[in-house]
Amino acid sequence: MKGIIVAAVAAAVLALVSSAEGAQPTFGPIVGGAYDELLPILVRGRTFVPSFKIRAEYDDNIFTEETDEVAQWKIAFEPKFDIHILRELSYYGLSYQYSLSYFEDREPSTDESHDLLLQLNQKVSERVELTLRDRYRKMLEPEFVEAIVEEGTADERVVTRRLRNERDYNVFSPTVNLGVTPKLNTSFSYDHIMLDYEDPEVSITGDYTLQRGTASANYIFKPSTYFSFLYSYQDIDYDSDESKIDSISNMFSVGTTHQFSPTLTATLRVGIEQREFGDYTRTNDEGEEELVTDKTQTAPYVNASLRAPLSETLSTELGYTYRIEETTESAFISQEMQSVYLGISQSFTDRFSAVFNATFDYGEFDPDEARFEETQEKMDEQTLLFALVFRYQIKPNWHAEVGWRFTDTDSDFPGQSYTRNRTFIGISAIF
Repeated sequence: MKGIIVAAVAAAVLALVSSAEGAQPTFGPIVGGAYDELLPILVRGRTFVPSFKIRAEYDDNIFTEETDEVAQWKIAFEPKFDIHILRELSYYGLSYQYSLSYFEDREPSTDESHDLLLQLNQKVSERVELTLRDRYRKMLEPEFVEAIVEEGTADERVVTRRLRNERDYNVFSPTVNLGVTPKLNTSFSYDHIMLDYEDPEVSITGDYTLQRGTASANYIFKPSTYFSFLYSYQDIDYDSDESKIDSISNMFSVGTTHQFSPTLTATLRVGIEQREFGDYTRTNDEGEEELVTDKTQTAPYVNASLRAPLSETLSTELGYTYRIEETTESAFISQEMQSVYLGISQSFTDRFSAVFNATFDYGEFDPDEARFEETQEKMDEQTLLFALVFRYQIKPNWHAEVGWRFTDTDSDFPGQSYTRNRTFIGISAIF
């Protein structure tokens, strides 16, 4: 009840805030906003845009446990404001969002987060555009929480769970886009990613700094077909080498996109990645520590997708990816991940629509990539996710939504398997 009152008061305050008009850029609208969401038409051209979301959610496994599952209601409130300054050749954007989640029967009862996004788009010339983007998140979770497990009235008991605690996450990404010819354009980007946990026990496997440089080129062969080339260099440095290993990887891929018809477009990208790991120690069969040097891993990279807008109201997308990926499992230095994705969106009326997403992830852990000699068996982890959301437009700037998210993880690692259902109803508004 307290969370609902706070949300109502904040919504009333936000409704009183006015917005100013902004100029449109010469080279078409350059829009911005938190989480890469394009601005709705009704706020384009405005300088200051306040908004909010409020959602009530029932979670039947809030700690993602295989046993001792805890089910609770949660109220989430997210006020936000965006500032958009448009000039003839540039865009300046700032976005801030505060998130507060209140749990029905958990101590401490709240989680908080702060999200800040800064962005600059500068059209240097007709062929050159520069983008600077920095996204920062401050997450405030308790270190330990207590909740009641109900297994019948006589069996009620309190369980204690460790959360990921306070953490900072920052992504800084400058990009230069260069149009070489009308048919050939290139892009050069750099990403600096930092994750820092306050809890020392979580920091051992969680804290890292990642630097990645990417160069790509796209060539329009004909209106329905273009080819792409990409090279990526990545350096990941973990703060603690006790359980995670630093690595440097080089990845090269080529791809093509072809539009077979107005209702079917296919994309295929294939390549190879070689990852070189830093020196580390492992225990052999005799229980002695030995130094592992010059450890490398080579694996293919594959990404394929089909996009099919079957009608003006129905669109679908199907995708598959195979890649090397980091893992939080300290017994392995990496995993080979396969993912299958399905997305369906349907507009029933001008105001009523639905979106369905399904993802299946299959992570494979090879003994050759194990930290310990005794790890001789191949292990895997499978995760299936479903999401179904219905959205209704109450007014042009007010929307209601109801949805369901399902997660099922089957893991060979002890304590990592679980099933989780989350059902929610919410409302959002842009002022």
